[in-house]
Amino acid sequence: FQELGFTQLLKLPVQEVYSNLKANRIDSFCSTCYALLSVQWYQIAEYMSDFDLGYGMAGLVVKQDFFASVPKDVQYIIYQGTEFMTKPMTELIRRDEAKACVGLKKRGMKEHASPPELVRELERRSERFYYKYADKKYPRDLIEKMIGEINEFRSQ
Repeated sequence: FQELGFTQLLKLPVQEVYSNLKANRIDSFCSTCYALLSVQWYQIAEYMSDFDLGYGMAGLVVKQDFFASVPKDVQYIIYQGTEFMTKPMTELIRRDEAKACVGLKKRGMKEHASPPELVRELERRSERFYYKYADKKYPRDLIEKMIGEINEFRSQ
């Protein structure tokens, strides 16, 4: 967020956000609707943006040394099983997220429409960081695949 030009960022443990919201020490925050419902920050927050962020709520973590100790055929099964579950899990998360957003609106949150030019500008700015961390934080071919998927989705 700092690299996109946001300033005055405050890093807080999740358990301190509610009290800081209540004390008006926080002007805004990023969250999914699903998470916002579960931590009940919606009780204090009045507005939500319609701007979608890529946001992961879950992940599968396997220690590298453990995975390396597993026979290659079992590694393949684990990998294939993960690939098999990714699509239905993603669909489930997206469906639940949409329900959570509706639930927030029913609880009185007002949705603010993000100006299209602001969305385009943030997308443009973020693109320069895709490759900044390639081969440092994630494989370059993964980011290239992601960019291809995003461009295909946006073209529809």
